[in-house]
Amino acid sequence: MGDRIIGDRYRLEEEVGRGGTATVWRAVDLDTGVPVAVKILDREQAARPVALERLRREAETVARLEHPNIVASHDLGAGFLAMELVEGHTVAQLLTGGGRLPVDQALSIAEQVGAALAAAHEAGVIHRDIKPGNLIVSHSGTVKVCDFGIARLQARDGDAALTSHSQAVGTCEYMAPEQATGDGVDARTDLYSLGCVLYAMLTGRPPFLGETAIAVMHHHLNRAPATVRSVRDDVPPEVDDLIGRLLAKDPAGRPATATEVREELAAIRAAPAPAEPATAVVARVIVAPQRPAGRHRMPHDLPAWLLAWPTAEAWLRRWWIAAVSGALIVLTVVAVVLLLPGGDPDRPPAAAPAVDPPAATQPAEPTPAPTSVEPSATASSPSASRTSPAGPVDRLAAFATTVQRLVDSGDLGRKEGRELQRKAASIAESVQNGRSEGATEKLHDLDERLAELRRDGKLSRAAFEALDVIDPIIAALG
Repeated sequence: MGDRIIGDRYRLEEEVGRGGTATVWRAVDLDTGVPVAVKILDREQAARPVALERLRREAETVARLEHPNIVASHDLGAGFLAMELVEGHTVAQLLTGGGRLPVDQALSIAEQVGAALAAAHEAGVIHRDIKPGNLIVSHSGTVKVCDFGIARLQARDGDAALTSHSQAVGTCEYMAPEQATGDGVDARTDLYSLGCVLYAMLTGRPPFLGETAIAVMHHHLNRAPATVRSVRDDVPPEVDDLIGRLLAKDPAGRPATATEVREELAAIRAAPAPAEPATAVVARVIVAPQRPAGRHRMPHDLPAWLLAWPTAEAWLRRWWIAAVSGALIVLTVVAVVLLLPGGDPDRPPAAAPAVDPPAATQPAEPTPAPTSVEPSATASSPSASRTSPAGPVDRLAAFATTVQRLVDSGDLGRKEGRELQRKAASIAESVQNGRSEGATEKLHDLDERLAELRRDGKLSRAAFEALDVIDPIIAALG
């Protein structure tokens, strides 16, 4: 494209990234000549007052977070935001193809992210979207946290959403359980996401994968991930322990602050490498063969090939080993022949051993790209390869996520959204405890509440249809 000037100041040169609502360009500030990054809202978003308000409040949020590990905000214009340009790669790009990072590099990145989160939390800002695509590693190794687009400000009089958008499902691999269910979030929500990122950097994949976003969210809520050391044994046990605490389902089980996490990571990196076991050193020492002293000692001036010639004792030892090995081979062959069908005419054919079907394995998928995925598309369209429909709990998790999307987009009131999410959580608890009748009764109550919100104009027709999952859940309960 030809030169494109935006805001009468920034010349756009190259598109460097695209998200669910905006595109990021490499640009030049014509006033200063300094390269910058410009985030431009998509045309449809720029026409929405709520999207413009989110961008404005994002700019204000980042401006108050002056920190070397947070991308700086320079200028806000009509539908665009000029920011610090960081030359490097996102962690998502570094992990492309299922790769994994060296342990020290992964710990360094996590430590710097911890420092950035400590500064944000100190200012009362919860990022809510810590993921590999939002972490940029410069060529010098400095990490920058970017995209506070769905951050939340924790004010003294309660929570007030800053710039929220339906990116939750697109980043469900790094979403804390309380965020998935719509419960209150705090600093420990970001720490859970940081634990997921550290897990992905060390293993090449996030702690949970699934064919659908619903399945992934269900894992976050109900499953414990495999330990990192079960996948990679060069990771220090202290790191595995820290990740386990970061990924605690209950926020109370996680570290209290990002500062605590950063200091723990710094201590692990500063600790000396464990000494190599003495046996490993001895095993590598080549000991020269000792010749008996006396008149039978070989003169040192003999050729090397003659010095290496085996003694009579060595020949005898080799013959004995060969004889025993040969006998074992013969016995093994005879045993196999007798056990094979037809090997013994008086022996009935052996039945084929029962073999359990192979367990379904999930391929190590690459870390999701920064591009967001709308919840409505992901939650309502299971993979074509899925062999069975989503269960009631999975459908309820999708329902809760859709409610959150509607709240974030302004299509549903925050109070009403929390009410619906609490009802969904109560139904899921009844299902998991085997109280199907109670769950069905609660589902009918939820259905009536949705209809009431629709009649009162608090729920649009499109939103009502997006939440119309009650009948399938009842059917799934049988």
